[in-house]
Amino acid sequence: MMADFEVAMESIHFLSEDAYVYLDKIPAKHWSRHAFSSDCKSNMLLNNVCETFNAVIRDARDKPILTQMEWMRRYMMKRHNEKWVAANKMDGKLIPYVTNLFERIERATRHCIVQISRGNSYEVELNGDTVLVDLGNMTCTCYHWQLTGIPCVYGYACILDKRVDPEDYVDGYYTRQKYLYAYEEPVKPMLGPKHWEKQHHLRQPLPPPVRVMPGRPK
Repeated sequence: MMADFEVAMESIHFLSEDAYVYLDKIPAKHWSRHAFSSDCKSNMLLNNVCETFNAVIRDARDKPILTQMEWMRRYMMKRHNEKWVAANKMDGKLIPYVTNLFERIERATRHCIVQISRGNSYEVELNGDTVLVDLGNMTCTCYHWQLTGIPCVYGYACILDKRVDPEDYVDGYYTRQKYLYAYEEPVKPMLGPKHWEKQHHLRQPLPPPVRVMPGRPK
């Protein structure tokens, strides 16, 4: 993988020296999948969390701070409960995402050429590229399996060749039980502002001062 990264950097340098200099200053672990940590079991390189958060709170942005916080608390309480109810209705050992992903991967494995070396060690060829798979350590030289915790197409092909259960080769993060753990503790309800304890020693908050900006008002 490191060799592929160096080749890719050389290609970038050939296409754009500015882009090469920009990327060379940033540690590869922040933008190149080959250097990502395998601890988090995710290969996402997006800011979807920020975009999703902004989309969710759109209706609450222009509200006063306490009203905004209460809106968000109620939203989280409702969403937390919905996730908990949905998780209890799931069937099987794994979450549906993995099951659906396996269905797509299985179609791709038909084009794999699998050759066992010994025991859990395999060599797999697909589209002219050859990788090494170790079922015992649940690794593949494509690095996708280590990143996501879910067998890649090469690993899945070896699992089918060995005639074992693919679910046994998925990281525990994707089990239904782990999903339930994430939503086990509910977001508890709260009394309304009228019932909140008053802090009389604190100064009454005032609106910010009005600043008249220079220039013609819009």
